[in-house]
Amino acid sequence: MEDICVGGCYAQTAMPLAAGSEISIVLFINNDKLWADGMVISSHSGAGIGIEFTHMDRQYRNWLEEFVRCTDPVLAASTPASLDWIKLYQTVLKETDPQKRHAQIEEAERVIKQALRSAVKEADSDLRRSLSDALHYLKLIQAGQVIQVPVSESV
Repeated sequence: MEDICVGGCYAQTAMPLAAGSEISIVLFINNDKLWADGMVISSHSGAGIGIEFTHMDRQYRNWLEEFVRCTDPVLAASTPASLDWIKLYQTVLKETDPQKRHAQIEEAERVIKQALRSAVKEADSDLRRSLSDALHYLKLIQAGQVIQVPVSESV
């Protein structure tokens, strides 16, 4: 991957597809897999293809927005931290020390509840569902009832 943004990416390939081709791709970002459907909008023989994302699950789009925000210094300085809950949630999932995990769960719950209030105000039902699911799984993790959390809903 040479370039990526929320709207698409440029993928290096020796045998590019023709412009107008539909494509399904998996992006590997920070050890996470993000699935997307797209359309080839530019094709350069021996170099690669420009892909416009045409469909991506809301959760994957949120993860991608967070990734782009964190890796672009201009966006990092200008974009509100409305997606911090994803980073905190992922930190909880990776933590193995029970004491650290407890503190991280409390912080993640606080941030997720703030994001949930915003999602309710904005009438964003997809985000509300994702946030509610995240809170539910955090409670299960804290109770010791979940060791591995489901990755996400299918695309």
